[in-house]
This record gives sequence, structure tokens and C-alpha cells, in this order.
Amino acid sequence: MYDGVVNLSDNDVPVIIELDEESVRLSASGAEVGHWSLDECDITRSDETTFIIHAEAERLPFVPSQPGAFAGAVGLADDKASVPRPPEAEQESEAEEAPAPQPLTVGLFYALVAATLASGVWALVSIVT
Repeated sequence: MYDGVVNLSDNDVPVIIELDEESVRLSASGAEVGHWSLDECDITRSDETTFIIHAEAERLPFVPSQPGAFAGAVGLADDKASVPRPPEAEQESEAEEAPAPQPLTVGLFYALVAATLASGVWALVSIVT
């Protein structure tokens, strides 16, 4: 088990990553966020303290509290190479479209739509009365 943070849209989210011989589990606030077999994801090292988890067309920057221990667990202790991805995963990622917007982006978009609508109604009422 490795604790650390995942950076999502400039927000650091505390997470726990569990690794075993067959899978990677990501949980936050006690709830499982992701569970992938080792064939479905790969982990690369971005710098001395940051690792990138690629899974399901997502790119999750992970900063573990103990980078050396995490690097050793994923086989990246001696260099900055990546854990190899299966060839079919590489082909799939090349043909993918842009990722879906983050939930915060969608929420802010609808909040902006609601505020614009309210302003329009207010202006219409002001003109009519």
C-alpha cells in the first residue's frame, strides 16, 4: 500500500494505491476509484517524485509519500523507464479521441449556463416592466 496524492485539474487528491501481482487499485477517501489489471495500465516515472499512471485513457500524475519505495514496487527504482505496455494498448491510445471533461468542468459549465439564463430573464423583466 502506497499513500500519496494524484493531481487532478490542479487539485491534489489524497489517494492510496495498492499493488499486487495482478492488479493496481486506487482509492480515495476510503472508496475505490479505480481497479485495473497490470495488462490494462502502465506506470511511468516523470521525475524523481512523480509517476504517471496510464489507465482507461486517463493520465493520473501520482506523487507517493515514499517515491523510492513505490519506484521499487513498480520496477522503476534504477531508472526512469516505464513499465512496458502491451502493444494493443499502444494502438488503442493512438486512435483515441480527446478525454471526457472532468466533473468539475461540467459542473462549472452548467453553473455558468444557469447564471447567464438568470441574467437574461432579469434583463427581460427589467425591460418589460
